[in-house]
Amino acid sequence: MLPADFEKMVNELHEARMKLMVNKRHDYATKDVLSNFKRMSNLCKATRLDLSTAFGCAMFLVLLKIDRITNIIAESKQPKNESLADTYMDLHNYIDLAIATLADEKQAEGL
Repeated sequence: MLPADFEKMVNELHEARMKLMVNKRHDYATKDVLSNFKRMSNLCKATRLDLSTAFGCAMFLVLLKIDRITNIIAESKQPKNESLADTYMDLHNYIDLAIATLADEKQAEGL
């Protein structure tokens, strides 16, 4: 690959990533572009999530979907990256996955 072709490809990838980041930031963050990470950190501490387990990771994603929904509503925004209907469906899916991971962990422990 020629250097010019490589640089063009990398610039196009960067532009695509930036567009995705801006759209997701719109849905997840406030004026503080890191606000969702700060909220999620506080939620993980408050709920004592153990992110080293499959159940903890699934529950993190449940909280992340709830945070996205409440942020869009609280900020009176129209979603840019994913519809609220899709987020509600994802939320249900992650709840089902959390139940499954907890059952799997209990089964692995012989309970």
